[in-house]
Amino acid sequence: MRAGPYATFQGVTYRSDFADGTPIRLLAPLSDPQPPGFERDKYRRWSRRVERSELSRTFIVKTTAVWKGQPVSVRSVLGDCATIELCYQDASRFPELTHHQHGLLDGTVPVDSLSDASETVVEIPL
Repeated sequence: MRAGPYATFQGVTYRSDFADGTPIRLLAPLSDPQPPGFERDKYRRWSRRVERSELSRTFIVKTTAVWKGQPVSVRSVLGDCATIELCYQDASRFPELTHHQHGLLDGTVPVDSLSDASETVVEIPL
């Protein structure tokens, strides 16, 4: 499953962190072998900054899924963890998520706890 921004660098597609301008941060799970030029960051993942001109493709994957019977937006996926968001008024039903204003809940869950995923890819011009 994929969700969020991605960039293709030297023929490999990585989760990325789009920021206005450059450089772009590429991300890989720490559970993967260390990709060339990547270093461990404080969030326990492999990270590397590259110039936008070094990328061959950038895109965003918008993903929806079902978690515990509820439709959710999947904001990002890295390795076996997904960050999800849902609207639900009874925050006590999902104690593993953080409650925000107006019934918005978010948090990180195992990818294998999600089902019925649907992805839409939006190309971002370089």
